[in-house]
Amino acid sequence: MPPSKIMRRLESAALPGFGSLVAIDGDEVATRYRSTRDDEPVLIEILRESRAGSAVRARLRHEAARLIALRHPNLVPCLDLDEAAGRTYLVYPWPGVASLADVCADDAALIDQREALGLVVDACRGLEAVAQAGLAHRGLRPDRLHLIDGRLQIGGLGLANPDLPDEPAADDAILAPEQVLGLSTDIRADVHALGAILFRLTTGRWPWKVDSAANLGAWARADLPERIDLPAGLAAVIRKALARQAQQRYPGPHQLREDLDRIQHDFAPLHARGATAQGRMRPPGASTIDHLRVSAVRAPSPAPTSAAPQGASAARRRIPLLACAAAGLALVGGVG
Repeated sequence: MPPSKIMRRLESAALPGFGSLVAIDGDEVATRYRSTRDDEPVLIEILRESRAGSAVRARLRHEAARLIALRHPNLVPCLDLDEAAGRTYLVYPWPGVASLADVCADDAALIDQREALGLVVDACRGLEAVAQAGLAHRGLRPDRLHLIDGRLQIGGLGLANPDLPDEPAADDAILAPEQVLGLSTDIRADVHALGAILFRLTTGRWPWKVDSAANLGAWARADLPERIDLPAGLAAVIRKALARQAQQRYPGPHQLREDLDRIQHDFAPLHARGATAQGRMRPPGASTIDHLRVSAVRAPSPAPTSAAPQGASAARRRIPLLACAAAGLALVGGVG
């Protein structure tokens, strides 16, 4: 939703018990606001009066108790789910502005592969808790993967859009084929999303080009390129996570995390077939995300090399993420 339309709706968004609401962004399902409750900053997502919003509202009524009870170091907790003046809203702790959207932007730095694996391992840990509660996210995307206090946390639980976007964006390559084709989905759609994000973090591009609603069905059936310029074990893991058929993917985030843990320590994956040699990880190059490093246990990253990497990745602009995060904090502070 364009920011101008969000701001025009701001005056009608007041909620009892909260401070003033400052619009951040929105989509087909909900509009997001920054506010305060009991002098603590919070994020509020108010469901829109739309077909997508109505479908999410019905699912939330069914999942509300389990959703609010979910607590895990790698999940942004849902503090409250309530209604006021006919509007359903969810309340979360304020997650800040740093997220994987900064890392996955078109001009973002290409980060060290070991750091990329650590981020996705953290996401797997959070999703394991979601799966154990009998739930699935179904709406993972970079801006819902927050970097909070040195740890990756998954936000937006319960707010998956049941409809396809009217105007597909590049990161809609995250969507699993069954989501695009309108079939039933489960936690394996989240495994697919993590596979797509891992592909983006380690190669600098999304696995498929999504530029119009017309080609959604085509790429939902398209295979990955035969050659992926990554170590053999990592490429095999990504292929399994992104399998076109859900039953050919990892059955859940636990198995994906097991393989990524092994790759971090230079062992071949157990669950992804067709990879017996791991190969060496790419040196980290000039850009890392040390200031946003998560707390997952991982093998130490190799020391930066003095020579720049060769090939297409060397030509990619490498922008320090600390500057991106600082700029974002300044912007939010100015709006508030």
